Amino acid sequence: MMDRKPQILDVASELLQTRSFTSFSYQDLSDRLGISKASVHHHFASKEDLLLALTARYRAGQRKKLAELDAQSESPVERLDAYLAWMTELASGGHKICPLGTLQAEFNVIPEAVRADILELFDYAKRWLSGVLTDGLDRGEMEFEGSPTERAVFILSAVQGALQIARAAGPKEFTAVTSQIKLALKPRTEKVSS
Repeated sequence: MMDRKPQILDVASELLQTRSFTSFSYQDLSDRLGISKASVHHHFASKEDLLLALTARYRAGQRKKLAELDAQSESPVERLDAYLAWMTELASGGHKICPLGTLQAEFNVIPEAVRADILELFDYAKRWLSGVLTDGLDRGEMEFEGSPTERAVFILSAVQGALQIARAAGPKEFTAVTSQIKLALKPRTEKVSS
């Protein structure tokens, strides 16, 4: 017998990224997968259970992807570029947005048991990006005002906002934001010579 759990998670993830968590039901999953609602409930007794499984999946995917970006290059500029390219894929992906952005937007209405997972997803991204920015400062490849952590929060906020805008206005708007992020991090000597 086929394990439907991964398929349910795939469809739930797509619906979360294109609609929102509160905007899809088990009936939507049932219709998309051609299975009964009882079958969905068999794997995930409640929508909270489903969301806990999704956030665990996102957490594993996030850690894997960021580790891949670290392994691809030692250059903080190249790691940041790779991160922004990853986010650009989302902006170009058929009106999908980052799962974290969707979950943060619905933070007040999602089950309380899942909120710590959402905060951890954001905190992990913030710590990773702060490390990249610290490395960039230390190597003289980046320059910016404020602390690396503050700048990381600024970048993550800009990326999440740009993904929302790109959902309606298209990926060109997202690219404008990522270009400005990169420009704002260049050392002054590079900005003058550009």
